[in-house]
Amino acid sequence: MGNSAAVVDKVAAILSPRLSSERVTGIVELLYAQATYTLDELAAYAKRATRHPYRAQRDLNGRIDCGHNPWMHAEHVDQLKITRHPNTGIETITWTSQPLYKRGDDGPELARAGRVRTFTRFITGPPSHDLRWDRERGAFRRGFDDRDA
Repeated sequence: MGNSAAVVDKVAAILSPRLSSERVTGIVELLYAQATYTLDELAAYAKRATRHPYRAQRDLNGRIDCGHNPWMHAEHVDQLKITRHPNTGIETITWTSQPLYKRGDDGPELARAGRVRTFTRFITGPPSHDLRWDRERGAFRRGFDDRDA
């Protein structure tokens, strides 16, 4: 996503790994709708889920994507670890992504090994869907830069 769609927190939720992919798909659609829709759009979605213009899609690797700039992404991860700075309370989340596979002539082939990912929050408290980009000024809001935008 571009800077204009960057939100304060990259992590919208942490879900149980025991949830089925169908259930996670529904949760991702709901989180996306809650973060981006108007009340009128939320009401239409609640009445009939098929009216959701950005249905979540699962790919070959079991990853789930929903939306269009901004978009939301969900995936199963390993070695999830959250550390909190003792003085500031700022949290850093680290995880290892799953390997990515592609279709090959003889079945799935490894496209990329799992990799360690890290995200350090700018704020303390619950996850925020607030935008980091000030549309009027055409720049990041005070206190937020383009790190991991």
